[in-house]
Amino acid sequence: MVSLGGNNSPIPKNGYVVSGHGASLDWLQTNVLLGMMAKYDTATKTITFSYNAESLERGMDVILKDLEPLLAEAKENFLYVQYDVLEAAIKEARQLFDTALAAYKAGGTDYEFAVECKAVTDKADLIRNSISESYTVQYRAAWVRPSQANAREVEAYVKQLYDAGINTVCVEGNFNNGVIMNTPADCLFQRNKTFNYDVLQAYIDACHKYGMECHLWMAIMEVGHSKGNYYSDCIAYKKPEWLSLSQNGTPDNPDDFMMIDPANDEAREYLVSFYEYIIRNYDIDCFELDYIRYYSRAELDFGYTEAAFKKFEDQYHYGVTPTYDTSAAYWEDWKKFRMSQVTEMVKAVREMVDRVRPEVLISADVVATVNGATEYNYQDYLTWMENDWIDILHPMAYGDGFGDDIRQQVKIGGDQCMVVTGLGVFMASLGAEEMVRQCIEDNLYGAYGDCFFEGSAYLKDKTGPALLDTVYRNPAITPYRDPDLAIKTALDYMKGRINDVLVPFGGITSQEGESLAGMIDGLKESVAEGKMDGEMLKDFHLAIKKISNKKAKEALESDLYRAEQITCVMYKVDQNKLYGELSLPEGEPFDPNPAPGPGEESKEEEEESSQPEEESSEAESTTESTLVEPIDDDGSSTTLIIVICVVVILAGIGLIVVFLRKK
Repeated sequence: MVSLGGNNSPIPKNGYVVSGHGASLDWLQTNVLLGMMAKYDTATKTITFSYNAESLERGMDVILKDLEPLLAEAKENFLYVQYDVLEAAIKEARQLFDTALAAYKAGGTDYEFAVECKAVTDKADLIRNSISESYTVQYRAAWVRPSQANAREVEAYVKQLYDAGINTVCVEGNFNNGVIMNTPADCLFQRNKTFNYDVLQAYIDACHKYGMECHLWMAIMEVGHSKGNYYSDCIAYKKPEWLSLSQNGTPDNPDDFMMIDPANDEAREYLVSFYEYIIRNYDIDCFELDYIRYYSRAELDFGYTEAAFKKFEDQYHYGVTPTYDTSAAYWEDWKKFRMSQVTEMVKAVREMVDRVRPEVLISADVVATVNGATEYNYQDYLTWMENDWIDILHPMAYGDGFGDDIRQQVKIGGDQCMVVTGLGVFMASLGAEEMVRQCIEDNLYGAYGDCFFEGSAYLKDKTGPALLDTVYRNPAITPYRDPDLAIKTALDYMKGRINDVLVPFGGITSQEGESLAGMIDGLKESVAEGKMDGEMLKDFHLAIKKISNKKAKEALESDLYRAEQITCVMYKVDQNKLYGELSLPEGEPFDPNPAPGPGEESKEEEEESSQPEEESSEAESTTESTLVEPIDDDGSSTTLIIVICVVVILAGIGLIVVFLRKK
């Protein structure tokens, strides 16, 4: 086994790929280690993995040899990392392994050798994960389900998240068929009986005390659980006529989500009026739209209400009542109609917020795959981004294999909508190491940070310490609380890249570096109310365009884009208006998706270099490594990277042979 993990990579020459799903995936993750011997018997369709001290030596050699090329690639792309520290750490790791190997060959035990190799592996993992950008302005968020008994406990919990690297809390507004804030006497929403204090206000106070953003995470269409506590307190119980119905004529579904019909004008207007009450009375930083969709799974389809039928007929004039018939002439329009009803809700919230407190951000939690969102949940969030109705998009990318979708979302969002990827820290198969890897990948995709579901799992899995040692090693502020400070901080990061990376490694000349650094200082002094001097900004763009080194230019353009995005999103300013009456010369538009970084191939490169499918022992996807690739319920491919860990080998280790029956 020469490598572990990967997705859609070339099949190794004279080699093959082992992949698995379900139980096979779990077995591979637990048992297959780097350096193992693997033999495939075509007659019995059995793969035999064997492991001994020689396997451990081979695996360690591969691990250490991979580090220097990764660091060299980072240098070529001018990543802002601590090269001197990393180079010294790589040298130290090699020396530790060489010492351990010499001691083993001089008569040391298998156990002692394994223990020493485990320490070297941990050091190598830390080095590898440190070859990544660590931005100083970024969302590092967590969804939180409140369970604290009082405001003092809330503050302690928020402080715990803050100490673990979180700078934004998305607190759940709907809880046990109630809400977490005080409500007017005649309101259909009631504060949940579990709490005898204003939970939302406690979270706002605690977050703002530590300079964190507080986002209110509200389930929009989902308004109750019939099997939950205090069901008689919720809207689903009080207004059953507002509920969305399946093709079977009931609101029932396997998750017991009682969902509003977005085509019901009365329901929509009431919800928006309640959200206006919240916006007027609570100093939240962002109003977060969750369950902003229809409930839908393969066996159930929703939206079959009289209100929807009437609107659909008025709009499309088919003269029939829609049924669940994907072959019907009206089916595509029926899907489009339901997407439009969800979109109308988003638009209504945007208009209300703009009227009441336009500085408040709006975010949306969405199905991670664009196709899955439109086909099964009637959620057209690309339109929301294109119309600037949301400021932050949270694709719920729980698992692996969402890179292409996140890149598309980043590109569509452009400078007007930040993509902050939702990560499934709650998943048993995704530990701290996988969270670090996914955060690094999201940086490469152009995302503006990550949001972990959810806070307790983040703390329990010790994800915070792993991130703080690597991709979160630089403290990061959020863009919203003080946009001017955020812009200046982003510009300082750019200046640091110039002085610490671009000039020392020949991306630009010393003279160019001094000129650009001086221009950055001028831009920082000009920052006021989220804007930079238009003339200076234009000159800075022109100076960057003149840089001859393509990678250096891309790195600077990316840094400047992140700084400008703060103004565009936080102050609702179109990028073209950043320069006042000035206009930039025409040229190749900046792509917010950075070039592939260390260890990452572009999709085109993968396709060009792939070997014929029949060379794989299991023709799913190809990789140079052991590949574990489960299939999600919706059919999307997910790859789980096996954590490279060397287990402690028992004394007197011999040849361990295990068999995996290939599915």
